[in-house]
Order: sequence, then structure tokens, then C-alpha cells
Amino acid sequence: MTAAEEHDLPGSRGVANFVCKWVRDAKHAASIVVETSVKGVTRAVEGPEDEGVWVPVCGFECRGIEPTKLHLGDGFTVTTRAGTVFEDVDFSDGDWVEFCEKGNDSVGVYGVEARFEVRR
Repeated sequence: MTAAEEHDLPGSRGVANFVCKWVRDAKHAASIVVETSVKGVTRAVEGPEDEGVWVPVCGFECRGIEPTKLHLGDGFTVTTRAGTVFEDVDFSDGDWVEFCEKGNDSVGVYGVEARFEVRR
């Protein structure tokens, strides 16, 4: 599942980032919509002050399905304090390291973890 892909919802004008139908319930489709901005919930990771703190970076609107584990991959964007933007960052190994020439500094993201919290 990726926020970059959208699929039509059967019997609806809406779209979702993940859609599946269960064989035993052909009338209803389960779906997940990735919400990269949820007012009052999500925010960007700011830097060292967020080390060791859970920061909600995205939300999922789930209907008929509940995710239990998140496997991060590529497609992320990292912006350094100096303003350097790294596109298509891959977190599949859990760590990412690069050098910011503008700030003349090593930058990195280490030990990326995910958890789900239900909010209604």
C-alpha cells in the first residue's frame, strides 16, 4: 500500500490507497486511505528534540480492515535544517544516513519504528 496509488471504491465515487474484497462478502470492500495530514494529530519530525518520542507522521482511515504492522519502504522525503531536500528516501532497513553539503553536516534517521493507535 502506498499513498501514491489510488484505487476506485466499488459502488462509490470515492478512492482509497488500498482496496480488497473478501470472497465470503462480495458485496463489501475493505479499504484504507492514507492521510498524510490529520489536523491536531500528525506533524513533521523536527529533529533531536523528537528523539525517543513517538511522533504521528500519518494516519489511516480504515473501513472493514485493521492494519497490525507497518513495513516502511522508499518514497519518503527528508528535509534538513539547512534546507537540503533528499527525495525517495528508503527506510526499509530502518536507518538512513546522508551528508548535507549546505549545513556541512552528517544527517540520519535511525531505528525507525511504527505503531498503530486507534482514534475515532
